[in-house]
Amino acid sequence: MSEQIFFRNKEEELQRLTQDIADLKSTMKEMASSLARIERHVKRSFGIPPKSKSSVKSKQKPKSTSNKKEEPTITPEEALRIFDKLSENWNNEKPALVEDQLQEMIIPDLKLIAHELGLTFKGKPPKKVLCAGIMGRLNERAMLSRNVNITSPRSENRNEDV
Repeated sequence: MSEQIFFRNKEEELQRLTQDIADLKSTMKEMASSLARIERHVKRSFGIPPKSKSSVKSKQKPKSTSNKKEEPTITPEEALRIFDKLSENWNNEKPALVEDQLQEMIIPDLKLIAHELGLTFKGKPPKKVLCAGIMGRLNERAMLSRNVNITSPRSENRNEDV
């Protein structure tokens, strides 16, 4: 063996170690993908469920104790009164004030107001989505109260045809 193999400078040693690390990473990736492929095949072939029941039960207990459901601080009647007050501000052309008031509210109260207004969401909507939905209902209410009708009524069309 020559002396170069045993005695390398720092740059050569660093290159060699970097190459070794890269080789090990690629080997580990190949092993992980092979293992995952074999595991999927075994599960499909023998009908094994993805997780055992004991591991699911142990994971559910901490979730239920740590994730307590918040309750709204207002009643459904109060929610509709709040919506009426927000609607007055909206009609007075103060949408920024309305948005600020909605942002100050807690999520359970926003969910209750949204529910009372007939809004539905998939899963747990974030505060931003709840506020946007309520503001959409405020806008609808304002437009309906102004009775802005872009098209002419049918009765006018009939009179013109005759």
